[in-house]
Amino acid sequence: MKLAWTFGNNDTRETEGPNNGAMSNFTGDRTGALVREIIQNSIDARADAFLPVQVVFEIKELPIQSLDLGGLKRALQASIKSNAIDDRYSKQFQRGAKQLDAAIKAKKISALRIVDSNTTGARDLKGERDKWHSLTKTVGLSNKDSRDSAGSFGLGKHAPFAAADLRTVLYSTAYYENGPDSSLHRRFTGKSILVSHETHGKPYRASGWLGYDYEPASDDAVPTDFRLGTPGTGLDILGFNDSNSGDWRVEAQESLVTHFFHAIAHDNLRVMVGSTIIDSKSLDSIAANMNRAEESLRFIKVSRSSVRESTDIDGIGRVNLRIMVDSDGESGPKSIALVRDAGMMITDRLGNLKITPSQRMLTIPRHWLGFTAVVECLSEGNRSLLREAEGPRHDSISSDFADQADRKEVSKALRALGVWIRDAIERHAKPPEPATTDNADEMADVLPLPGNGAQLPLGNGQGSLEITEPQQLARAPRGLGSPGRRRRSTVREHPGGYEPGDPPDNGKGKRKRKRKGKKSESVQVPFSDLRRLPSSLTQWAEHTARFTFSPPDGVLKHIRLYAIGEDGRETQVALERAYMHGRRIPVKQGEIAEIPSDQVSGERVELELKALRPIANRRLQIKVAASKKTKRK
Repeated sequence: MKLAWTFGNNDTRETEGPNNGAMSNFTGDRTGALVREIIQNSIDARADAFLPVQVVFEIKELPIQSLDLGGLKRALQASIKSNAIDDRYSKQFQRGAKQLDAAIKAKKISALRIVDSNTTGARDLKGERDKWHSLTKTVGLSNKDSRDSAGSFGLGKHAPFAAADLRTVLYSTAYYENGPDSSLHRRFTGKSILVSHETHGKPYRASGWLGYDYEPASDDAVPTDFRLGTPGTGLDILGFNDSNSGDWRVEAQESLVTHFFHAIAHDNLRVMVGSTIIDSKSLDSIAANMNRAEESLRFIKVSRSSVRESTDIDGIGRVNLRIMVDSDGESGPKSIALVRDAGMMITDRLGNLKITPSQRMLTIPRHWLGFTAVVECLSEGNRSLLREAEGPRHDSISSDFADQADRKEVSKALRALGVWIRDAIERHAKPPEPATTDNADEMADVLPLPGNGAQLPLGNGQGSLEITEPQQLARAPRGLGSPGRRRRSTVREHPGGYEPGDPPDNGKGKRKRKRKGKKSESVQVPFSDLRRLPSSLTQWAEHTARFTFSPPDGVLKHIRLYAIGEDGRETQVALERAYMHGRRIPVKQGEIAEIPSDQVSGERVELELKALRPIANRRLQIKVAASKKTKRK
């Protein structure tokens, strides 16, 4: 009796289209998603904890004698004629039909073969919840030994179907039923996911299986080309070739290094892609040739370093932090990789770590020093709330992914994890607070120029205080306080800066009408004790200026910084951050706002400003606004 393709009867005539929901999770990055899902399933099935899991990816030419490609072709042609398919998928299926024609003529077909070893294999216990049944005949259901298995959503098994036009995968496995001393069992079958179709007027479902009336080939009945010699699982993706998505080998290697650098670096995983071996010895050289080489190499280096912080969190388990702070002391890039105990990186994007869809789990202040961190979560017992919060693509975290009944508990655990990660990183990456000084008189009004020993005056040595209704102050251009964000300004820009009396431009060359009601009154009050000091923020010295002055009467509301040109004109300088008496204060739209009342105390105010552009050798002026309300006549 020969193996044959059999598609399920569809007596209800339910229409099953080509847009398979589970498969659509992996169509954006077919090769990358395929590698990620296959590897994490192999790691979850690791047999010997003292040896690495090994996985091989290679293109093979398979003989077709036992694959019944004629039966598959008939189902594919019927699917093309089905009213369940649209033009886009019809073209995909037609490409698949041409591949089958060529394979039947050549008596061989190209496939991407993936085989793992040092794994338990997919046991077939003739039950609906065994691993073999879960792999070949379930949708949206996972059956793994641990609830902390990275692939617990059960959708990853659809990634191979999205990787080729034929949407057909062959499965083979070998396993010991009762340990290594028992006999080795084997299974083989195939699965195709097309669309609902009709053959000779009889309706059939979208999914079909290669076997004996839906049953797999067992032990000696398994075709020779699909018999595994050791425990493990194999997949053959029919019709896969290099033209599917560019150079699949390069994409596969990048996906491996990106998502499994931690497992590879610690000798828990060894992979062969074509003729290239990726293990702990070759990891760095492979990463050096990737698109994100610098970032990947940093993660690898940190992954191999010692654990710097560690804790236990209820529902999460043991959490380890490895971190490397930039040696130059700059506020550079901040990278965090969250790694599960299977060795797979969930994400390195803070925006993908959320307690709820609208609440981030973790935020890192921009003024902290640049760092690279690897956060490793090792589950406790047989349950991990982190796994329950993991999305189906295994690249994001949110309590919204958890069961409704568990979301409160999951949210609590994620909140605790986020707080601990931030506090632990703060102990390593937060820069020291700028020290205060009382030597203002020693530096009065001067700043050395580089090279010629001349002195650059602060201006006229005078500061100016503007007493103005805060709501009526003209705004600085939108986005001045946000590096990298460009927004269209609604304020006219001119050499004199942005004066409180200027109404904002509406973007069409016309000025908006002034609102009736409260009126803004600007009165400049000079003060003569403004002093400029050396910057204490040495890592940002070119962008910072430090002042002291006596606080005026009234409540301070806004402080702006101006650069004075050679013609004496003032242009407002956009600020990125500010410190008063060594404590950070809010900066909004490029200027200081909402100054805490407890900061303005004593006889003098010390202010340190960091601008978006270099200002170290510029003549500068500050203007301070206090609130005063008047009524419009």
